[in-house]
Amino acid sequence: MCGSKKTTLPISLIILLGVAGCNGINQAQPQTLKKQALERLQDSGNSNDPLLTMRAVETSVELRLAKAPEVCIQVLSASAAPLRFAGALGLVQLPVPAAEEPLKKLLSDPDESVRLAALGALHKLGKQESLQELIGALKSPDQKIRGNALTVLGRIGDKSAIEAIRPLFKSEPVESVRLQAAEALVLLGDQSPLPHLQLWQYSTDYQERAFAVQLMGRVEPPPDFTADLLQALNDPNELVQLQAAQSLGRLGQQAGFEKALRYLNPSSGIKRAVAEERGLGRDDLQLEIVISQIRSLAAQALGDSGRWEAAESLSKALDDKDPQVALAAAYGSLKLLIKTNQASVETVLPSRP
Repeated sequence: MCGSKKTTLPISLIILLGVAGCNGINQAQPQTLKKQALERLQDSGNSNDPLLTMRAVETSVELRLAKAPEVCIQVLSASAAPLRFAGALGLVQLPVPAAEEPLKKLLSDPDESVRLAALGALHKLGKQESLQELIGALKSPDQKIRGNALTVLGRIGDKSAIEAIRPLFKSEPVESVRLQAAEALVLLGDQSPLPHLQLWQYSTDYQERAFAVQLMGRVEPPPDFTADLLQALNDPNELVQLQAAQSLGRLGQQAGFEKALRYLNPSSGIKRAVAEERGLGRDDLQLEIVISQIRSLAAQALGDSGRWEAAESLSKALDDKDPQVALAAAYGSLKLLIKTNQASVETVLPSRP
């Protein structure tokens, strides 16, 4: 991701809250959850923390909320480069003609990654010459630029980019960039990286294992990764376990539901085990960060599970003192409402599974 600095730009996440269609007891809870989740998402978008705001934008795009394109256009003028990048990348996935002029302004942005995202979004609006510039960035000596170019290319939906990405997937010396090449190919419908996902699942690096099981839940059409994901539920690392739980949920399977529910509010025993696994002290700040990551991923996995039993726990998490967990609970709550159709959430069709 491109560099970061503090932004003072407020963001109005203008989202239709809707009106409850029935006053019956079965409708009250879903409508209340919907209202609370959208309010939490808006609060996160209006945060002075650019990282939290960026994740709010990404959440709106991931859920394909109807107002997500407007949100993306607003952050194109943010002072923080990661926010401009997130806005332009969101418009790659949800292109709208109204974004063309502000995107053109980003072609002279001082941050190269922002320029790449703007090129991708303009390509989706019919500016075909943008593709070659994106492909050219794959030869950059800067691994961050190569990685961000891959992120954009994977989301533009233009299969003609596949032949340019495959050599990078085969020979890229930086493993994290190679993983991004695998993701780009998979998102473009190329299944050649799939055998490598199963190999990465046995990596000694937990981040590579987490990436592999995350991508297993995003392949279209989905191969049968059930056995691999069930095995990953017992990985030594909690983040890998939860990523497997989320991927299983996305594939319509609920084997990871109980684990996600347990990790949303981990017991002292779980926290102690996490600390021991990573060699951290009880009062170590890094431990707080890890626990926040675990709880956030648990909230997301509960939403993707599609089990309404998660609603009460997610509702409580919306008021969590950790803003990252609260935002993840907003994602989880809205995703749960979309998957169960308990309350109407305005989205850009077709919505993701």
